[in-house]
Amino acid sequence: MGRKILDEEGELLDVHPPLPEPTGRSESKKKRKKHAREEEGPLAGAVLPATEEEKRAENARKKAEKDEHYR
Repeated sequence: MGRKILDEEGELLDVHPPLPEPTGRSESKKKRKKHAREEEGPLAGAVLPATEEEKRAENARKKAEKDEHYR
């Protein structure tokens, strides 16, 4: 097998260096993004209208913008 490395007193030294500290980058980019989304929740960045009235106002505003765009 491998060679044994002894120090001055004849004690066996550790032949394998310690493993490096994990950097947290072992997951794939796709998995990191998925975990980030799960932590935020499904509606984290969503702005939801609170009432039917606000929904109607928002839809009317969008329709007016479209109509203006096509003129």
